[in-house]
Amino acid sequence: MESVRDEGLRDEIRREIAEVVGAGPDGIGNDASLTAGSWNSLQHLTILLRLSERYGFAVDPVLVQELTSVRAMAAHVAGLAGR
Repeated sequence: MESVRDEGLRDEIRREIAEVVGAGPDGIGNDASLTAGSWNSLQHLTILLRLSERYGFAVDPVLVQELTSVRAMAAHVAGLAGR
């Protein structure tokens, strides 16, 4: 079962992505991803850099390839905070 904290984190990440891609607040769902065409590769790097600044993690080539969805990004950030 998902916690309210996990859903809140996904909401924050979805809002960040929506801002980068120019979508409305509800324009990015939990299943959105780079591979599904929800954003392009340049937007992907911008999203990761913004999240890295906000949550304090370094972006490296492995993360660029692994964090390609809202759920993967939220799981990574949650892991940083020990959630």
